[in-house]
Amino acid sequence: MTQIITLLSTKGGSGKTLSTVFLAAALSRRGCSVEVWDADVQGSASKWAARAAEDETPLPFEVKPVNVATLKTGTSSMDFVLIDTPPGGEAVQTEAVKRADLVIMPTVPGMMDMDQMWTTLDNLGGVPAMVLLNRGKEGTKMLDQAREALIAEQVPLFDGEPRDLTLYGRQVYTNPEDLGTFAFIADELIDIMKGLAK
Repeated sequence: MTQIITLLSTKGGSGKTLSTVFLAAALSRRGCSVEVWDADVQGSASKWAARAAEDETPLPFEVKPVNVATLKTGTSSMDFVLIDTPPGGEAVQTEAVKRADLVIMPTVPGMMDMDQMWTTLDNLGGVPAMVLLNRGKEGTKMLDQAREALIAEQVPLFDGEPRDLTLYGRQVYTNPEDLGTFAFIADELIDIMKGLAK
């Protein structure tokens, strides 16, 4: 049975596309069959796949552009579908959440990003969700406060947190070789999805 994971943030710059591609690559490397549905009108994941193919480092999964209509009716035979959503476009976001077995919210631990994350979380209508803290600097008050606030509200967090922007940034538009923390996040995710499937 295909499990659908929607990566969602209403704020741009949260790392949705990067997280989508790296997670898809990590799941593929774990032997899972994966497909990415690119629901972002900017087509960032599709551009990533095209550039990687041009440079002869193709991604190990297919990236399919989708819209509201195809989100409603689309099917897959893969183990996992990851949906990369736009920061705007309420209809697309709503449909992507409806299709989701799990919503992952990549979030930068800053005040504006956290405010948007709380609003988004309140509007999920009971769909299971987890926060993926991106780009936090270890030992800073901002990251500590973000973690504390999420734990206090019993919002599930991934143990892994992608922080090395240089590592991930230099692999954009390639098939990522060094998955960094995303390798461990993929392992977490597989276990989480097994639990949700029971």
